[in-house]
Amino acid sequence: DELVAKRFRIQAGSFTNRKTAELLLRRFREKGLTGFVKSAQANNKEVWRIIIVGFLDDKANAHRILNEIMGN
Repeated sequence: DELVAKRFRIQAGSFTNRKTAELLLRRFREKGLTGFVKSAQANNKEVWRIIIVGFLDDKANAHRILNEIMGN
């Protein structure tokens, strides 16, 4: 049997303005997080999503980082 590695990502925000998404991503990067801004379609409009990636090999670690982002 072959093991498949799972990777989790966190969507840390979704904005109608790319500049706003990039500014928030910069703040996350200052906290040591890695991520990118990705465009998507929602309700026939373009939105910009912040996706956080990194050492998210398990759900518990993803939740820990999500709580850190949310300030909990």
